[in-house]
Amino acid sequence: NRDWHELSRRLQRRFRRLSPDARVATYWDDARYSEGKALLGRYWWEVPGMAERWNRMVTGDPHLDHYRDVAQRYLAPRQARIALTLGCGSGHNERKWAAEHRFDVHDAIDISMASIAEAKSLAAHEGLPQLRYTVGDLNHLTLTPAHYDVIFAEHSLHHVAALEHLMAQVSQALKPGGLLIVDEFVGPSRFQW
Repeated sequence: NRDWHELSRRLQRRFRRLSPDARVATYWDDARYSEGKALLGRYWWEVPGMAERWNRMVTGDPHLDHYRDVAQRYLAPRQARIALTLGCGSGHNERKWAAEHRFDVHDAIDISMASIAEAKSLAAHEGLPQLRYTVGDLNHLTLTPAHYDVIFAEHSLHHVAALEHLMAQVSQALKPGGLLIVDEFVGPSRFQW
């Protein structure tokens, strides 16, 4: 707890000297992917049984996660070859989709250079050349029109201030009949799904 407070004080001092956009990138670079790594594995959603409960609530089956459910229900009947993830972090979700052998190309964007570096390294280590990671700010994103079959936003939209701009980009970037798949926080607090 003392270490977390010290990290928080150091980040606050550093943030005061940065622009708002740089503050966001710095937070995700420093807090999540340097000292913050020590906190991984301590989140409430990692409590045994939580994944089974969520799976049951989302898919109806405690042993069927949302990746396989989406793949079976929405992607299997389509020829979805090109995907994009908005706010990919260190690339965990893209590697899960790659394990499903779903996309020829899967682009992914995140504001954190440290996260993208880690994602690229892990994808290379796992032999996944179809995963293409880039640094970008979702608030100022410009996407190629009619390019993607599927766009994923998994726990990222609540971080976007310019949501209307991003959704306009998403709308024009999807091919006709393309899918936007969102897994996001809803309700009066971020702890409701």
